[in-house]
Amino acid sequence: MGVGFSTFLTAHIYIPTYIMDVVKMVRERDALDDVVLISSEQDVIRCAETTYPEFETGPLSFTEFGDLSLLQCDMLLLEEETATDEHINQAHEAGKQTGIWTVSTRSSMGKVLNSRADYIITDRMDLAEEVQKSLDERNDLQIIIDWYCAL
Repeated sequence: MGVGFSTFLTAHIYIPTYIMDVVKMVRERDALDDVVLISSEQDVIRCAETTYPEFETGPLSFTEFGDLSLLQCDMLLLEEETATDEHINQAHEAGKQTGIWTVSTRSSMGKVLNSRADYIITDRMDLAEEVQKSLDERNDLQIIIDWYCAL
């Protein structure tokens, strides 16, 4: 996983000019590949996805969705508690990337970074880098033990 930025678009300040301002700022900084527009409001995501299809977009999800292929977005951002292997696989099968939020403890990061999730949202980049490094340095036996313990 690489490092990127997400911009949270909130419904109470949602107006088309707000999204336009965010898009303009991202373009001025040539950061299109590093930014995901996220919101807990599907109408906001739908507007961003329709108006600015070149941007990655994703709704923050507290619960499950129905048919994920019907969602107008590029990714599904799952709350840590709902980010099961089954939900991640369903999103991938629907052509959506997955992100897990907000991952901030060592044990959570170990679990999520070792999963099939595509992204994490965290306020602890230092810890995420440390945990990822320790996962990368495991030998084959340690990987098998970690997999077995996760069952």
